[in-house]
Amino acid sequence: MASYQAKRQAFTIDDLGYRQQVELFDQVADHHGSAPPVVDSGDIRDNPAAMLKALCAAIGLDFDEAMLSWSPGLRSTDGVWAAHWYDRLAASTGFAPPEGKALALSPEGQLIADTARPLYHRMARYRLRPDRG
Repeated sequence: MASYQAKRQAFTIDDLGYRQQVELFDQVADHHGSAPPVVDSGDIRDNPAAMLKALCAAIGLDFDEAMLSWSPGLRSTDGVWAAHWYDRLAASTGFAPPEGKALALSPEGQLIADTARPLYHRMARYRLRPDRG
């Protein structure tokens, strides 16, 4: 949320997509009769290989080490907002560890974060965990 606030100071919870994610999550769960896999970005940044292996196992794909790196630059599939939002992604060649302490939110941003927290926890109960073996 802090990175969004850095680009756009005035925003609402619906601009962030949390409610929409929960709605889609529920639709997929209802359709399949079980919760779809959930990946927390912090988990994937902490251990990309383990999390991608867990995700691949959950969706029936073979893991490939090539999933851990990519060529820098924007792609045609990035969409119309890429030039505005993806500057750090375009410069990257792989997953980066978390930056550390999150940026401070404005008072308005904190209210939105407080409203979004239950939505996050609603899906976080279904977070994938990497195999510990």
